[in-house]
Amino acid sequence: MRARRVLWGAICVAVMGAMAFGETIIDIPMNEQINIGRPPTGDSPYADAIYVPAWNTEDWITFEDNEFCRLDLGNNDYYEGPHIDFYLAGYDEFDISGFRTTLDFDCRYYQDPDSNVDPYADAPIFVGFFTYDIPNDVYEGYREYGMVYQTGPFWQCDPIDHYPSWYHVSVRLDDLEYDSNCDGNPDVNDFDNFDPTRVSRMRIWGTDWWGGILGPINDWVDFKNVVLVVDHPPQCAGDLDDDGDTDHSDLGVLLADWDCPGTLTPVYDTFGFEAYNLGDLPPQDGWEDDTTDPNYGMVQVIDDPTGSGMGKVICLDPPGTAGGWLGAARALDSPTTARYVLIEWDQWRPDTGDNFWYADTLDFDGWWAMQWDQNGQASSYFFEYGVPITTGQWQHVTYIIDTVDGTATVDIDGEKHTSEQPDTAIDGIVFEMEPTEFEGDNGPVYVDNVRISEGDDYSLDCVGDLDGDNDTDHSDLGVLLADWGCTWP
Repeated sequence: MRARRVLWGAICVAVMGAMAFGETIIDIPMNEQINIGRPPTGDSPYADAIYVPAWNTEDWITFEDNEFCRLDLGNNDYYEGPHIDFYLAGYDEFDISGFRTTLDFDCRYYQDPDSNVDPYADAPIFVGFFTYDIPNDVYEGYREYGMVYQTGPFWQCDPIDHYPSWYHVSVRLDDLEYDSNCDGNPDVNDFDNFDPTRVSRMRIWGTDWWGGILGPINDWVDFKNVVLVVDHPPQCAGDLDDDGDTDHSDLGVLLADWDCPGTLTPVYDTFGFEAYNLGDLPPQDGWEDDTTDPNYGMVQVIDDPTGSGMGKVICLDPPGTAGGWLGAARALDSPTTARYVLIEWDQWRPDTGDNFWYADTLDFDGWWAMQWDQNGQASSYFFEYGVPITTGQWQHVTYIIDTVDGTATVDIDGEKHTSEQPDTAIDGIVFEMEPTEFEGDNGPVYVDNVRISEGDDYSLDCVGDLDGDNDTDHSDLGVLLADWGCTWP
């Protein structure tokens, strides 16, 4: 896709009561408007639960034949809506974090051949949810689940027939590894202070006319039968095959996964910088200065100022607002030759206002990634979306480079994101901290325990890792046996 715009909004609603096993159902036939008289919001000034946000004057909704909701597209770039405000529909807030929480709806997309250069080459539908402060109408955060519908030749899991065929979308909202594009990369991203236990609005959006415009606008998107199921019973902890119980089949899965993820050999380790002298990091232990402005000084070795007992750490804290960076690089004695390379460190950031870049060479001509000041995430490669960063605490950052498949995976405390990357060898590690025009000069980044390892036997997904320690061993077997016989409806 082209540039993706983060715009506020939500979909179309009605209600059913509680069902068996404590489930709560929102059933949204999307065949008529809902307005129960609650106070309006900035996005819905008439207090309609089904709406196009007020700032969007290009698109509009209608209810066709008392059967479905149609969004007529008047914009030649992107569309917003229909959105749903659950509060305006009579609810308060919802928790979508429960096991097997699901969103289902039917949709279809029409692109007029007289209006579009290449009809249905780009006809996507994205979905997401919002956390708002109720009743003060203050945005707090957003979660996007990516592109759940696309008729074109790219970014889709299964072939999708275009209008007039309906397509059924089903999304596991508790699955943070949900890959809507089926390209091997999770498409779930959280922004700002999204709270999955406090969902109050839902957003649908997409792009139109990527191929170009031929004539007057005559495109639309249809939606019906939106169903949200939350508050499922808890999963059996040992249910590795996802069949609703813990038994011999799950034991087989765990034993087949034994010793995951495999063994890597360290090729460089700072050992926590404990043997380093306080002061300038370069040229200690082969570190090289990578700073553009001599007024910035050098990366410093300091005592951990966070009160977390990390001992000696390095500090990158360049002054100024833009135009340069403070950095240091450490080359390996020789480039790696193994299939898998693991680069890891611990970091602490008070904010994400400065750009934190890292690569395997000073030329940034192979693998590199960054923590961009405008999205608060650590990318897996280049400027792609990645894993959100938590500020004000130490986090363990790991990059796994697969030099055979050509992928880079970022893993921060167990949350992963993978993307394609071109490198065939890793040469070392480079850190650069850059104050920016967008955010100005912000707080430092503290880094500790830098390590690089390599090997030919590794896994990014230990299926049998029941205790969350990133491997499969006797402790996981203990969890499974303790859960033996568990079933859930």
